[in-house]
Amino acid sequence: MLEFLKTNITRDQSKDTGMAMTLILLLLNRWFRHDAWLMGALAALVIAMAVPQVYRPLAVVWFGLSHLIGMFMSRIVLSAVFFGVVMPIGLLQRLYGKDPLNLKAFKAGSTSVMKERNHRFVAADLEKPY
Repeated sequence: MLEFLKTNITRDQSKDTGMAMTLILLLLNRWFRHDAWLMGALAALVIAMAVPQVYRPLAVVWFGLSHLIGMFMSRIVLSAVFFGVVMPIGLLQRLYGKDPLNLKAFKAGSTSVMKERNHRFVAADLEKPY
């Protein structure tokens, strides 16, 4: 169940987590205007630079949760693109009777519906391929 927490955390990732904690403490200092947050941010920064492995347990949770959120969000975004862009275009093409894949001709007969293109390539075709 907690497979996403079983990741190998490098020293740099631990340092990045320490820097993120420093940023969070600085933002809390800005929000609450209390010097304790600033001292905590300074201590977090010194620890992140000197002994970043202190942040390793927190980095495991931090990167594990980001991986888990990434798995779900990619599916959500791709589903939104499919149902918001691809499916409406397909429905509009079906509504207006377009058949860009020649599926009706393919189902109606036993011959190929591929268009034959007899073209001899010359050097000018390769100059601007796009």
